[in-house]
Amino acid sequence: MVADHDARAFGSDLMPIKNFHIPGVILNSSKQQFSDERVVSQIDLAPTLLSLMGVKNHSPMLGHDLTKPQISGRAMMQYAENFAYMEDDEVTILQPQKDPMNFSYDFDEKN
Repeated sequence: MVADHDARAFGSDLMPIKNFHIPGVILNSSKQQFSDERVVSQIDLAPTLLSLMGVKNHSPMLGHDLTKPQISGRAMMQYAENFAYMEDDEVTILQPQKDPMNFSYDFDEKN
């Protein structure tokens, strides 16, 4: 199960990252339960679920198999005409007709 931020991901930021934080839960897996705090994207679900089912996946999917602990966290987000790529806490925002912006995101910031 995974939530979706829906059209309610709003804010005055170029990319309201905190509004893109959504939960996901995988049920009935034979793996020991744990909480994965990596930054991930919904596109990681298909390769991860295929791996948990024992399917060897050699496809051009963009998602990562999250059963592999060495996979670095990354997420892709779109808000209006802005696109963001986040890897761990580093964020790059692309806007039409503007230079890319890069900054570190503070996960502990309380808003």
